[in-house]
Amino acid sequence: MSVAALTSVSFLADRLHCAFEFDARQLIAADLLIAADQALPEAFIQEAELRGLQIAQTIVFPSMASTESSSKLASIKAVSATYPLRGQLTIKQSPASASPLLKGPKSGTVWVEPALLNNLDTQAGQMLRLGDRQFVIAGVITQEIDRGAGFMNFAPRIMMSLDDLPSTGLIGLGSRVTYRLLLAGDDAQVKSYQLWLMQEIDSKSMRGIRVETLETAQPTMRKTLDKAEQFLSLVSLLTAMIAAVAIGLSAHRYMQKQADVCAVLKCFGATRAVILRKQMKTLVSLGLIATLLGALLAYLAQNILTVVLGSLLLANLPDVSVEPILWSALFAWILLIGFASYPLTALIQVSPIRLIRKEFEVNRLTLFWILFLGLGSCSALIWIAARDWKLALWVAISCTASIAAFAAISYLVLWITSKLTFQDFAGRFAVIAIGRRPGFAILQITALGVAIMALLMILILRQDLLKAWQANIPADAPNRFMINIQEDQKGAISKLLESRAIATPHFYPMVRGRLIQVNGSDVSPADYAEENAKRLLDREFNLSYTNELPQSNQVVSGKWIEGDTPQISIETGIAKTLRLKQGDMLTFEVAGEQISAPITSLRQIQEVLDKLSGALGLLFAFTIVAAILVLLAALSATQDVRYRNAALLKAMGASRAPSWLA
Repeated sequence: MSVAALTSVSFLADRLHCAFEFDARQLIAADLLIAADQALPEAFIQEAELRGLQIAQTIVFPSMASTESSSKLASIKAVSATYPLRGQLTIKQSPASASPLLKGPKSGTVWVEPALLNNLDTQAGQMLRLGDRQFVIAGVITQEIDRGAGFMNFAPRIMMSLDDLPSTGLIGLGSRVTYRLLLAGDDAQVKSYQLWLMQEIDSKSMRGIRVETLETAQPTMRKTLDKAEQFLSLVSLLTAMIAAVAIGLSAHRYMQKQADVCAVLKCFGATRAVILRKQMKTLVSLGLIATLLGALLAYLAQNILTVVLGSLLLANLPDVSVEPILWSALFAWILLIGFASYPLTALIQVSPIRLIRKEFEVNRLTLFWILFLGLGSCSALIWIAARDWKLALWVAISCTASIAAFAAISYLVLWITSKLTFQDFAGRFAVIAIGRRPGFAILQITALGVAIMALLMILILRQDLLKAWQANIPADAPNRFMINIQEDQKGAISKLLESRAIATPHFYPMVRGRLIQVNGSDVSPADYAEENAKRLLDREFNLSYTNELPQSNQVVSGKWIEGDTPQISIETGIAKTLRLKQGDMLTFEVAGEQISAPITSLRQIQEVLDKLSGALGLLFAFTIVAAILVLLAALSATQDVRYRNAALLKAMGASRAPSWLA
C-alpha cells in the first residue's frame, strides 16, 4: 500500500512534468523567448548568432484589415522565414484538409483565422488589404501554438511574412507593437545565452523586456498543479506512514513467531551472522514483492487519477517512466527499514533458553531504536514530499505531538485501569495480562489511534476543502467574456443579452499602464527577488476604473473610492507580491503621461480551485485500506498471547464467555 499510494501520485507528477517541458517549448515556439514593447537591440541577435543558436523573429500589433466591401480590426503577426523553431503550425491550404507546416507564409501571401473570413465575407484565394499592400489569402490558420492570451490576441489573427511588413506602412510612431525574438539550441547553449542576456539587461537597466523559458512558460497552470501535486503527495505519504505502522506491528508479531526458530538454530550452532542474513533475505524478498505489486496497482490508480483530474491536466500526457517507481520504492524501503529492520535484527539476541522458558521481551533500548528509526524515516519523507521546510516542520511537529498525546493517554488509561477492582475473574485476568506488558500495549493503542486519526483527518479535510472550493464559486459566475466593446456598442449588446434572458452585463474600461514609482521612488524588477513581482514590474498593468465596487470583490482594508480625487483600489494578491499597503502613492505611466494616486483600499477577489475532490477520494480509499491493515496487524500482534490466555482459562474451568472477554 505504501508503494501504491506514493507511486500513483509520482507517476502522475512525472507525466505532468514531462508534458510541461514539451508543451512549454511549443507554447513559446522556441527554447527561449525575448519579448519587448520596443525594437530589440541588435546586440541580442548578434550574440545569438555568435553562439550558434537558431533564430526567428515575430512582430505582433493590432491593425485594420479590409476587403472591397468591409473592414475588421485584426491582430497582425509578421513572422520570419524560420518561424516556428519548436512545434508546428496547422494551416488549411485547401478545403479538404489541414496540414502541419514548419515555416511561415511566403512573401505576398497571408494566413488568416476562420473568424476573419466570416467577418469580412471572403474566402481563401481572395485579396486582403493591409495598410498600403494587397495580399493573397493563401491559407486558414487552424492551430497557432504560441498565440498567448494578450488583449491584442483576442482579435482574429492574420499571419504575414516579416519581409513584407515595411511595405505596408502599418508601424509608425505610437503603434502598439510587441517585438519577439525566438531562440533554440541545445540546453547548454540556451542557458549560457540566457545568463549573458540577463547580465546585459541588468547592466544597462533595460525596461519592458520579458524573458520566457521552459521554466517560466505557463506560470499560473504550473503553480496550480505544483500545489495540487504537493498536497496529493502529502496525503499519499500519510497513507504510506499508516501502512508503515502496520509494517511495524506485523514485524513485531513476526519477531515473536520466529523467536523459537532462531533459538533452535542457535542450539544447532548457528551464529548471529547466519541468523541476520536469513532475516535480511526475508526482508529484501518482502520488499521486492511489495514494490512490484505496489507499482502495478499504482499504474492502474494513476490512470484513474488522470481521468478524475480531467481538464486540470494537459490534453496529452506522455507515457509513464521508470523513475517514479524507483523513487517511490526508495521511500517505501526507507519506511520498511525504519519500522521493520530493528524488530527483525533483534532476533539475533534470542537465547537458546527460550525453548524452555518461552521468554523474549523487547527491552527499552529496542523500543527506543524502533521509535527513533520510525520517526526519523517519517520526518525525512515528510520533508521531501512537502518541499517546503515550514510545511514539513508543521506536519512533523503535528505527527510527533499526536503520537506523544496518544502514548500519554494510553499510559494514563492503563494506569487507571490497573487501580480498578474487578469482581469477575475474566476482568481481573485481562487487566493483569495487559499489565505484564504495558509498553507493547501502549504501542498498540498509539499505533491504532494514529491510524484512525489520520483516516478521520483526511476525511474531514476532504469535506472541508470541497465545501470551501464550492463556496468560492458564485452561482452566477460568468463563463463568457466580451473584449474590445466600443462605447456606441454597449446599448445594443445589453439589449441583445437581455432578450436572451441573460443578466444585464457589466462593462469595464481597460487601459494599459506601467508602474514606475512607489512613494516617489523609482521601482524596477531588480528591486524584487520574487519572480512574480519581477514579471509584474516588467510589463504593463491592465488598469480599469468604475464608480461601483465590482461584484465578487470585497474591500478588506480601507474604503472604496469616494469623490473626484485620483484614488487606487488594488487587489490583495498584487499588493502582497509588490509589498504595497494602504496609503502608498503609486505613479503609473499611461500613454506617455504620468498619473499618481494613493492606495485607498485593498480588495479580495474570490479564487476557484477544482478537480481535486475525485483524486482525494481515490487516495482516501488507499488510506482506508492502510488503516484496515493497521487494525488487523494490531489485533494479530497479540493473537498468540490471547490464545494462550484463553487456553489457560479453559484449563481452569472457564466457560466460553469469560474466555472471550479475556
